[in-house]
This record gives sequence, C-alpha cells and structure tokens, in this order.
Amino acid sequence: MATPTPDDREHVRISPLDVDGVGAVMVGTALFAIALVVTWVLRPQLKEAGNDWWVWVCLSGTVLGLIGLPYVMRRRAAYRLATSTDVTSESTSASTPDSTSASTSTSTSDST
Repeated sequence: MATPTPDDREHVRISPLDVDGVGAVMVGTALFAIALVVTWVLRPQLKEAGNDWWVWVCLSGTVLGLIGLPYVMRRRAAYRLATSTDVTSESTSASTPDSTSASTSTSTSDST
C-alpha cells in the first residue's frame, strides 16, 4: 500500500479562532478571582502546608487580568473598525461605477 501524497488528501478548511482574546482574558480573570476566594478561605490549611503563596498567585492573576481587559477590548474595537472600514471601502468602490454611469446617463438625457 502506497502512502498518500499531499495531492491525494482532502483539504480541510479550518475557520480561525477568536483572535481578539477578550473571551480568554475574561474567563481567565474570572477563574483567578474564584481561585482567590477559595484560597483565601483555605489560607490556614495552605499556610500549614507551606503553600500560602497560592493566594498571591491568584491575586496577581486577577489584578493582571483586570489590567489586561481594557487593553484587549480596545484591540478588539480596532479590529472591528478596520474590518468595517475594509467592508465599507469595498462596497463603496463596487457601487462607484454604477453611480457614475447613472449620473452620466442622467446628464446625457438632460442635454438631449
């Protein structure tokens, strides 16, 4: 049996993931906040085991997530603005020849 060559294989289209990162930052921040509450409640047991530093890790994750959230939201807004500008410019350029020919035909019919 021969191994399939790249030409023999089916091409699978994979849609891109959510690239703006807002969802990931929100979920991560929420999970760190929940973990902060849990570790704060369990702090005496963690201190006995020498793992009281977990509280500070959860606090750091929560704070950094809250700092990063406005950044990724601004970035998402910029992506959406760029995408809508591209779509608008494409639709404007597509409609420009029609409107030019319509105005030309109107001016031609007015002059006759």
